[in-house]
Amino acid sequence: MKIFDRPLPSHGWAFLLLGILIAPSQLKADIVTDFQVASQWGEIRADGVRLPPNGHRFLNSAGSTTTTPSDAYFRYDVSALKADLDTQLGAGNWTLSNVEISLTQSNFNGSTAGGLRLFHIEDDSVAITSGRAGDGPGDDFSGLTASTLVYGDWANLSLGNGGNQILDYTFSPTATGDVNTYGIADGLQIGSLANWIGANDFLTFVVVADDGTLATYKGNEFSGRLPPQIRFTAVPEPSSAMTLVLASALVLVRARKRKVA
Repeated sequence: MKIFDRPLPSHGWAFLLLGILIAPSQLKADIVTDFQVASQWGEIRADGVRLPPNGHRFLNSAGSTTTTPSDAYFRYDVSALKADLDTQLGAGNWTLSNVEISLTQSNFNGSTAGGLRLFHIEDDSVAITSGRAGDGPGDDFSGLTASTLVYGDWANLSLGNGGNQILDYTFSPTATGDVNTYGIADGLQIGSLANWIGANDFLTFVVVADDGTLATYKGNEFSGRLPPQIRFTAVPEPSSAMTLVLASALVLVRARKRKVA
């Protein structure tokens, strides 16, 4: 049976066959979810970084009209994440489809509901910790430079997403130990984070509170406390093999249209 009014060029069949042979291995690649706990954090007040033990045990973000205004900084080491994604999905052959930030409440009678904004800090070299040892697992910052930041300095740092927040949400104090998870759903913001992770080993955030808000969160992994967590969902990038399949399909469609015409 004749399908086309003229033979498909030999290179067209070659592209089609190559795409068909390679594409299945790309299509079956799994979606990968990876979980990280912050490796550094610090509560920055008007007089500087809050010192341990409480400066490590808690991580509060308080607005300018509260008794003790503060910004909450935290940082993730994403080098192992990149290596894992490269292994499972192919070196550089992945992007993020979802990012979720989780913070654990640690409330007292002064905890106050209100708005919060999350910013991505592009300067991963800026010191955000006390530079001191703590009393729980994972909060020994004695090998790090002590932060010289003060409250409000975040606005003078290099910020991602064009200087705009990548997430804004409302803190509502419920019960100590409750975990609040917030998803970053905007595709452009997720793409920006994926590009950053692909080129850097650290990911730094700051939570900034609106006036009157006092968001009280847990710090070190000790006595039921848990630092900020992040969950990444990664998917394969469209591969060259898939491009071949699409291009080959286009060749076939055009040839068929010529036949119909």
